[in-house]
Amino acid sequence: MFELTLQVKKFIIFSCIVFLQLFLNGYIRILFLKTLPTSLDFFYYDGTYYFILIINIAVCYFFSGIICSEYKDKTGLVILPLINKNKLVIGKYLANLLLVILITFVHFSLLILFGYNFYGEPIFNTWILSFWVAILYIITLGSIVTFFSSFMSSSTLIIVFITGLTFIGFDFIDGFVMSLFSDLQPIYSLSHLSKLILDITFIDFDITQKYISIEAILMIMLFYVTIFLILALYLFKRRES
Repeated sequence: MFELTLQVKKFIIFSCIVFLQLFLNGYIRILFLKTLPTSLDFFYYDGTYYFILIINIAVCYFFSGIICSEYKDKTGLVILPLINKNKLVIGKYLANLLLVILITFVHFSLLILFGYNFYGEPIFNTWILSFWVAILYIITLGSIVTFFSSFMSSSTLIIVFITGLTFIGFDFIDGFVMSLFSDLQPIYSLSHLSKLILDITFIDFDITQKYISIEAILMIMLFYVTIFLILALYLFKRRES
């Protein structure tokens, strides 16, 4: 019950942050700079750029304690043998995933409302596609954080490590891989997937310029999710034994 209450509090806090970020990008920008982005798709882009930073942190906070929190003060060693470990991890993963997706929905809904207020009729096709790519990104990053939670002892350490990975590490890995295979399409890259969330907000964006297809990206990211969750479950069992 305590953990559920804590997660709901996190949801409220991050939803408020999302609202504040868009409010600052809109009304406060008008108040102080007397201007707005030149078009609706640029407004979507600006609002979503900062949202990706928020969602990276949100995923860390929601998923970092999925497994390691069960061992806080070693209480998990007493309770966990009575619980199906697979169901426990998957259940907590899905519950936290739902909360982060709801935060994402709050962002994109507010983006539509603010955009309509400033520019008029919303651009639903870019909104929908960007929203679904954001969900795919969250599902994948959440599985990676869950994996690290299976063998690291502290949620704080996981948050710091994954935050650094999303801000710097993924780009460094991409640069190293591209230096070895310059013709390789970046469909394997979580960093490029986050950039795709932004790029789609432009009406004339052509996904084939940077990516093979949405289907290819989907298959690779679901492969990542499967591998990281299987490893997390395996390490969880090893850790408990």
